[in-house]
Amino acid sequence: MSKYKASLHIHSAEDKNESFQIKYNVYELIDYAYKKNFKILALTFHNFYGYKQEFSDYAKSKNILLIPGIEASLYDDVNSKQKSHTVILNCDKDIEEVKSLSDLKKYKQEHPEIFIISPHPLFGLGMSIGEKKLKENIDLFDAIEHSWFYHRLYNKNKKVQTIAQDFKKPFIATSDLHHLKHLDDDYVVINATSLDTEIVFNSLKAFKYKNISKPKSLFRLIKTMFLIYF
Repeated sequence: MSKYKASLHIHSAEDKNESFQIKYNVYELIDYAYKKNFKILALTFHNFYGYKQEFSDYAKSKNILLIPGIEASLYDDVNSKQKSHTVILNCDKDIEEVKSLSDLKKYKQEHPEIFIISPHPLFGLGMSIGEKKLKENIDLFDAIEHSWFYHRLYNKNKKVQTIAQDFKKPFIATSDLHHLKHLDDDYVVINATSLDTEIVFNSLKAFKYKNISKPKSLFRLIKTMFLIYF
């Protein structure tokens, strides 16, 4: 059994929807992750499947498992105007055709190898699923995200952790990376027998992991809010 540092919610300059604020590309990400001893990374661009085989080959040369993924904005149903972000790992290009949670349920039935995370579920801002919808769709998710966005006096992760415990779902730390220097701030250490995607997911489902995270400064939270809205 080995311990692998993993970051499972990552954006880079290849993310078409957020490239304007991201200064590093996938190769720079992999190089930095290698220096920080990460062994597992997941690319989760917004509504865009940007994974390429050459990315994976380069990561493999650094002994890093690169998992394809997406952070999709999904409707509650095909007629709803409300969307929520959902992280889907180990998917293919056709994941871009999934537009709703009901679509995703069908996709998962056809692709049981995928791993679905509910990111920042209680943070609102038009990007989070919310407590009610999270609980209604809890069987869809393989894990729930421990968000990096918290302060010692403001921490919605506490409520999310309670939900995860109540429904026996893994509660895993991610960086939701947009700035390379923060890669090593929030991540999960996974106990697994090898760097194999299926084995890694099974270890998470079996709660064989440890979260590494700490509260952020109020300045960083305010700065992030400013960037989102302005």
